[in-house]
Amino acid sequence: MNKRILFLSLAIFALLFQFAVGQEPTMPQFPSRMIWNGAKHCAFTDVIQFKGKLYCTFRESSVGHIPGKKTGEGDGVVRVLCSPDGEKWESVALLQRKTFDLRDAKLSETPDGRLMVLMGGSIYVDQKLVGRIMQVSFSDENGQNFSDPANVEIDPAIRSDVDWLWRVTWCEPHGRRGQGCVSEQADYGATHFQSGTDLVGHDGVGYGVIYQPTSPDWKIFLVKTTDGVHYQNVTQLDVPGLPNEATVRFAPNGEMQILVRREGSDRGAYFGTAKAPFTDWTFVNCGTSLGGPNFIYLPDGRVLAGGRVNGKTGIGFLEKDGHFKLYSILPSAGDNSYPGFTIRDGKVYVTYYSSHEGNTAIFLSVIPLEELK
Repeated sequence: MNKRILFLSLAIFALLFQFAVGQEPTMPQFPSRMIWNGAKHCAFTDVIQFKGKLYCTFRESSVGHIPGKKTGEGDGVVRVLCSPDGEKWESVALLQRKTFDLRDAKLSETPDGRLMVLMGGSIYVDQKLVGRIMQVSFSDENGQNFSDPANVEIDPAIRSDVDWLWRVTWCEPHGRRGQGCVSEQADYGATHFQSGTDLVGHDGVGYGVIYQPTSPDWKIFLVKTTDGVHYQNVTQLDVPGLPNEATVRFAPNGEMQILVRREGSDRGAYFGTAKAPFTDWTFVNCGTSLGGPNFIYLPDGRVLAGGRVNGKTGIGFLEKDGHFKLYSILPSAGDNSYPGFTIRDGKVYVTYYSSHEGNTAIFLSVIPLEELK
């Protein structure tokens, strides 16, 4: 047999073998470690830096995704962990509200220097969803004491019984690059957002996407807030195919960008871009389904994104044309995904949940920037 043909045959065999045993061929492998498994089901993470410490939040349940019949008695609470270095973690808050199943907690730092925990609030009766009211909690200035969850107020022009505001990104004068806020190097002096009689700059305004899973097709709206409690409609986003979970970030050039999960048709996530006042959007199909989508900007300007990819927690890059290129699969299997990202001391801290070691638990992967080639 020709040596070239033999070599190619062996290479193809090796690739097929890797797929057969569940390995990802030629992908960098990054270790992770469990940081919390205090309940039967721990899931839906986020992570942020605040006052020199790392904070991680997630949902805990004694049952699983769907609460048991005794809702409000242990099902669907939100925990907040804190760590000075990413090694040792301790609980600083356990947020709960009777009759509510709290989940999908997301962290952000408000312009007045507090941590905000945004949570989905699902109301179940006999394991049937009967309504949703988003919930929010705020820390003190030290990130130690958190307020009880309280109702989020949605613009009456778009409010429904199933509103789900998945994440809020704030703009600040000296925003933290990578967390999605405005870069202090950018010039936004002439950029303003107008809504009725309201005329404010980007600074101090938070943006997020509400999705409403109602028939015949799900709707999503870009909304804004100045206090984290009250949200005004900016525009409805024209994304087909059952759009839902979405992360909003600001690019270094000031453009707003959104990564949207889709459940219909090909299920490929959509990536959108718009300039102020953020009402004229251009979306492209990323070519990959991303469950629990999230993304940040690396110091070199590249966009690191992640979510559930083919049943596992994957991270990769959004290329200039919006296409998602998978880079690595983190140790995960079964029930998993919903990564949180933050950059600290030349490393990307990635939190996510997975059931590959038994009950669903919270994991952390710390990836040096130089390894994200």
